[in-house]
Amino acid sequence: LTYIRQPEAFATQSESSDVNDPLEALSADQLRALIRTLLDQKPDLNDWFQVMIPSLTTTSPADAPPARRTQVDTTAFRRQVQHAVGQVDYRRHWDTIWAAVGALQEAHAQARTFLHGGDFENALALMRVLGEEVIPDYGDLEEECQLSDFLEIWSDDLTEAILGVNLPDDERGQLSQQLTRWAGELSDYGLDETLDKPIFACTRGWDTPLLDDVVELDELDDLEDEAFVDLTDAQLNVLERQGNTEAYLNLCLERGAHYRYARRLAELGRIEDATGHALQHPMEASEYLKLAQFLREQGHVEAAYQAGIHGLSGTGRRYELGRWIAELAETLERPDTARQAWRAAFDSSPSLEAYQQLKRLASDDWESMRPQLMEHLRQ
Repeated sequence: LTYIRQPEAFATQSESSDVNDPLEALSADQLRALIRTLLDQKPDLNDWFQVMIPSLTTTSPADAPPARRTQVDTTAFRRQVQHAVGQVDYRRHWDTIWAAVGALQEAHAQARTFLHGGDFENALALMRVLGEEVIPDYGDLEEECQLSDFLEIWSDDLTEAILGVNLPDDERGQLSQQLTRWAGELSDYGLDETLDKPIFACTRGWDTPLLDDVVELDELDDLEDEAFVDLTDAQLNVLERQGNTEAYLNLCLERGAHYRYARRLAELGRIEDATGHALQHPMEASEYLKLAQFLREQGHVEAAYQAGIHGLSGTGRRYELGRWIAELAETLERPDTARQAWRAAFDSSPSLEAYQQLKRLASDDWESMRPQLMEHLRQ
């Protein structure tokens, strides 16, 4: 109200002002002094700095020799994780478990910084600390499913870290025993499959056969009662973080990861190849949607349109893709395609929105279309 009545009483800050990023105006010595003051006032941040500083040397240009990794301070990280777990107050368990999980997520984010930077050794070291401090006390810490949800995400990242490191056989054996012990502890609480991927990654590594090949070669006995686990996504993530494009594309073709293959081609600027591959290889409708959205964001509208239209015959739920393509088609003044897309959306998941859009686009054909839609609803 004051601004409306007395706008002159307020000063407008320029977007280009250094105030938006005051650190830009400081010298290196001033920044060091500021950080030291901050650490004096908030000593808990010391552990955070000790863990995160090595991550600043994690990435290097693709054409440069690998930078020497600085070993992360797992002792400082362990203190952070212990502090997070210690936030659980058993007198107010429901209220405090959320704060504990939030603090664990913050610690996990630090480990992820190393993982995303391709520093798998340090990422694995931090991921193991999380498991060591959480899993043995899982039964006491958990309230409903807050921790189990956290552990699912942690497990996926742990899998990538394991695949990315080159552990000696004795260390890999020790890790395998630790993971198996954790799996046994979690199975008491119904989390039987949480550690399947990291265990499989540890015991099988990159020597992971396709399920079809396993059946054809009658290798099921060789898996020694292990459940077959598909590590394709984790392996592709590792190759992507390593910048190994050729191996990434080859693995996509080997494993039938057609969306990720087409998406990578598009990222490389090979739009024709990406679109052609998507049109020639079946994918989920949701994957066609993600690819089409990416192509449009990059300014390749016609390629996005072609991929999206083809995806209407894809498997899985097609409602979101149908709605997206319909809106794009109308933008391109192609009403017949918009009608086709809304019909695919309605057939996939009937809704009032799709019904109304079809009524609007059908025009003179509505009288013949309406009974078809109603019959589909009755099925």
